[in-house]
Order: sequence, then C-alpha cells, then structure tokens
Amino acid sequence: MTGQISAHNKIARYLFLLGLFTVVMSWNRAFPQMSDAHIRPDPGYQWANTGAEHPGHTNLEDELDRGFGWQFTARQQHPVSGIVTLHELSHQVPGKAAKEYERASKAVQKGDLEAAIQYYKKAIAIDPEFSAAINALGSTYLRVNRLDPAVEQFNKAIAVDPHEAGPYSNLALAFLGQEQYSDAERTARRALDLDRTGIHVHLVLGASLVLQKKFTAEAEQSLRRAASDYPRANFLLALGHLLRGDTATARDHLTLYLASGEKTCMDKAKALLKELDLGAQGKQ
Repeated sequence: MTGQISAHNKIARYLFLLGLFTVVMSWNRAFPQMSDAHIRPDPGYQWANTGAEHPGHTNLEDELDRGFGWQFTARQQHPVSGIVTLHELSHQVPGKAAKEYERASKAVQKGDLEAAIQYYKKAIAIDPEFSAAINALGSTYLRVNRLDPAVEQFNKAIAVDPHEAGPYSNLALAFLGQEQYSDAERTARRALDLDRTGIHVHLVLGASLVLQKKFTAEAEQSLRRAASDYPRANFLLALGHLLRGDTATARDHLTLYLASGEKTCMDKAKALLKELDLGAQGKQ
C-alpha cells in the first residue's frame, strides 16, 4: 500500500479532476439594484497527463487518464464579507451598464454562458471601471475553461480595484487551472491579506500548497477552516494525508466528506475508501 500512496502527482491531478473549487463572484456593495444572490460555479477542468509513471490506486488509474469528464455546476452565494473598498464607495455604475450586468446574471442562471459573456462585455464597454462586471466576466470564462482570457479579466479587475479580494481569489483559482501552483499560492496569500474573513481563499490556498506537495501545518489548517463551508475540503484533506502516508486520518476525512451528503465527489470518495480498506485487509 505504501507504493500506492506515494503517487503524489497522480493524487494531485485526481484532486482537481473532481472539480473541488468554486469561483467567488465579487460583490459590489455600491450597486444596490443587483440581486443579493450570485452564481458560484464549480469548475472541473480537463487536466493534461504529465506522462510521469507512478504507482497509484489501481481502481482509479484508468479514470485519471480519461480525465473523468466532470461538468460545471452552479450554486447561489451571498457576499463573503462586509469589507467595502474605496472604489466601491466612490464609483457609480451607470444605469445602462447595470442593465447589461443584470442580463448577464440572468443568462448565467439559465446556463447560457456565451450570452452572459457578451452582456458582461457590453456592461464593461459602457463602464470600463465596473469591477464586479470585469470579475464576473473572468469567472464566466473560467466556467467555460477559457483560462487565458479569465486571467486577463481578473488582472483587469485587480487593476481597477486592487483592494478587492475576490479577483485575487479567482485569479489564484485560474492559476491552479494553468498548473501554475506557486503563482496560485502567491495570489491566494494576497487575497487573504485583503480579507482575512474569506473562507473560499483558505480552500484555494490549501489546494495550492497540496499541489506543490507541501501539505504543511498551514495547508491543513486552511483546509480545516474551509471544511465547514466546503465539504470537499475534507476530500482534499484526505488526499493530503495520503501524501503523508497517513491512511488512518485520510480515512477519517473521507468518512466526514461522505457524511456531508455532497454528491460531487461521492463516488470517487467511496472508491478511494474502498481501496484503503482493501489495503488494510491485505496487511492482515
């Protein structure tokens, strides 16, 4: 079993094939006519195989190579913090831009992401400093797995409002998608500096550390903090402990994840737990 658990790269890729992370849409407090519910997608990227050969959990190797084919899902989310930036206080969004933003939001809710992209672009053309729309455009690009334009939009949102944490958190998520894990860590840390209350950024920071094979005390603490809001953090914790070779704690986190009732990673968690049980039986 030790040889199986040492498959660091395979486990790391397995983690993100499961679509563990969510995009946080920035909340523009200076825009009261917007709905207080925003879409938060769960991107499941198609990751390239590194070509490196490692022993792994035998029941998962074929699925790893196939890429699983995970789909995006969406959830509603309220504002993640009460922090208001100077830009949000001073900037007035024109009514026409606000209407295009609302059309985009409705298109997202209907699942028409290409239409949403066009509406967001119209809103930004009317108001180039509409930071919430810029960030939302990047988030929509992220949902359709267009990582380069997503990074471009998040950087634009940061340039407009460098004190808003949301675009940094989303940029870190995009860097994870591009396998730029150290950049993801750096950007997530900046988001955390701006908003210590944000839970999502702890999830992203923990992920960036695990993917660099740095399942440190900080990574574990960040993921434990995120687990109450994001059950899938327990799945990530399980994989981190597997990287350490701690199968007992990994089994505990898999059990916690399954107890949450979340379905996104349920089958994979069950498969991994079964393998751990089989490995334990083989030692007897």
